[in-house]
Amino acid sequence: AYTAQVLDLQPMLYRRLVNNIYLGVGWTLDVQHAAQIDETDPPKIQSTAQGCSSLSNGGSVEISWDDRDFIPNPRKGQYATLRYTHFAPDVGSDTRFDEYQLHYSRYHAVNDKDVLAWEADGAFTQGDVPWNMLPLLGSNHRMRGYYEGRYRDKNAISGQLEYRHKLSWRHGVVGWVGAGTMGSSLHHLD
Repeated sequence: AYTAQVLDLQPMLYRRLVNNIYLGVGWTLDVQHAAQIDETDPPKIQSTAQGCSSLSNGGSVEISWDDRDFIPNPRKGQYATLRYTHFAPDVGSDTRFDEYQLHYSRYHAVNDKDVLAWEADGAFTQGDVPWNMLPLLGSNHRMRGYYEGRYRDKNAISGQLEYRHKLSWRHGVVGWVGAGTMGSSLHHLD
């Protein structure tokens, strides 16, 4: 266990190409320092090439499709995105690596009170990827129930099925099931 000191900026500018298709360009800056490391834990972070601190800086390009009816809480539609980010020492990054992110989600209104939603995600990296930039399984968005960063590796794929039921004007319940896998290469996805 450790205390994370983090600065994470990911500004993106989007331009609509046609109807529901958007092109985005942006930047990713991630500065992370692991402080107050529990000395009883195995020295995982300290033994990495970057040590306890990491700076990743790089440019991104993204293409997306979005026809959801209401972005914060969609009842119908779909959202798909493909993002590529290149990190390099030429622009201040500690290491050189590439990151590819894929996402697809679909929403279907079963009736006035119920929505069935599903999503699939992929995160793939290559190069000298710092420990804090490795794709992860476990967060409050995907693979719920595992704390964020519980599992990390160079490549990760996950999926989630969700059923939402509206109880009253402001309240509802949600049930979901998710699955995922990761590995050091595409051939080693377990």
